[in-house]
Amino acid sequence: RAGASTGSTAGSRATSGRAAATRGRARAAMDDADGEVLGPDVDDLDRAIDTRQRVHLLHLFVGDVGGRRRLALGEPDARQQRRHDRHCLQDCLRHVQSPLSPHTIQPVQNRRAIVLVDAESVDLHLFLRMQAREGSVGPRATRFETREQIMRSRFLSVAARAACGVFLALIPALIPMVSASRAPDESRPPRNAGEFDTMFQQIKNWGRWGADDQLGSANLVTAAKRKQAVSLVKTGETVSLAHNPLTEKADDNSNPFEHTMLRGYSMDRYAVSYHGYAHSHIDALCHILYKDQTYNGYARADVNTEKGCTKLGIQNLKSGIVTRGILIDIPRLRNVPYLEPGTAIYVEDLEAWEKKAGVKIASGDAVLLRTGRWARRERLGPWNVGQSAAGLHASVAPWIKARGVAFLGGDAAQDVTPSKVEGVTLPIHTLMITALGINLLDNQDLEVLGETAARLNRWEFMLTIAPVPVTGGTGFPLNAIAMF
Repeated sequence: RAGASTGSTAGSRATSGRAAATRGRARAAMDDADGEVLGPDVDDLDRAIDTRQRVHLLHLFVGDVGGRRRLALGEPDARQQRRHDRHCLQDCLRHVQSPLSPHTIQPVQNRRAIVLVDAESVDLHLFLRMQAREGSVGPRATRFETREQIMRSRFLSVAARAACGVFLALIPALIPMVSASRAPDESRPPRNAGEFDTMFQQIKNWGRWGADDQLGSANLVTAAKRKQAVSLVKTGETVSLAHNPLTEKADDNSNPFEHTMLRGYSMDRYAVSYHGYAHSHIDALCHILYKDQTYNGYARADVNTEKGCTKLGIQNLKSGIVTRGILIDIPRLRNVPYLEPGTAIYVEDLEAWEKKAGVKIASGDAVLLRTGRWARRERLGPWNVGQSAAGLHASVAPWIKARGVAFLGGDAAQDVTPSKVEGVTLPIHTLMITALGINLLDNQDLEVLGETAARLNRWEFMLTIAPVPVTGGTGFPLNAIAMF
């Protein structure tokens, strides 16, 4: 049973030699891998599922192993093996809450066993993701094994299909829980321009730092915050967040970077229209307007002129930004290489990542959101990111303000596209830049950053941002640097 008390074995008090041996193998595997591999190998998993073509759930054992909390995977004991599959499924269903998607079941009390049902092939998969920490157990690693390793042809038998059918029949009971934990896209405000305007007025930072403020949420990066960021540097390893300039026209690059050689090829000229979905850049606070006003309530006519922005230009960041950076890697959270275009990211996704990574976003932080856009582009080629991209749903804006985010960046433009707010094209851009005064870092390449953070198991780092201070500029191409 997934809901057994911490420190005791799950399920009944069976003490059969087989169950004890399985627990021993599981614990030995954990000790050998220092907690990274939790549970027996795939052969044990195969044996744990009755080879007489009946699918059973596995036991979860929670206890002290090597002086730390561990969550182990073991076989059902003899008494449990005699029980019908339906009862095992019911045991699991008693301990579910807040499913992450319509296909997952998540036990309570930080113990996480994910049961995934593939409705097309009618397979039953059991994946485990755990985290071993002092005094608690929570999600940590990627899924236990790949579905190809776990699922064998014998599981496609009629009996296995029947067992999955029983499980699918129980899924309707979870619908109220799903609805309670995550509202459908169409019912989550803001849904239209009216609701968007209400949110805009409620969260805007206009006047918060004075009537003449030019920095917006960059004011949250204090001297103490900079010192905190510097203290994060341990190894000195650096990672660039810039994607190399794209010089060829493509579906996601309507304005290629131009590089012209001059005077015997010892000089050159660059030309680029960097706003859009191709080039790594930072947006100044005069870049986006709402109802003919910029951040802090300045009128368009007083700011945006043919000679540049008279207020809120990128030159206001001339001294550069040094702050704590936090990487939010949603594909890694979901165990996928990248998010599909059009995938919306919600507050519960951000908080689930905080829990998994062991970090919490705080005032003055720069938050970087990885959707895997560049990984998908590398694998499948470019596509029109402006028409379809994974990104933040507008409903996250109050949460971002409450956390005190100073800068927000990502591997696309942060907005989920197409927009989920009828009548508003880029709601996140508008809420961040114009309402909150948050500079956005668009089209950052976060692939190497994600790999480095995963290798070091560190999702916070010192981030430096230093755009060229073009007077009146609406932004500038950017090579932000993360240092571990």
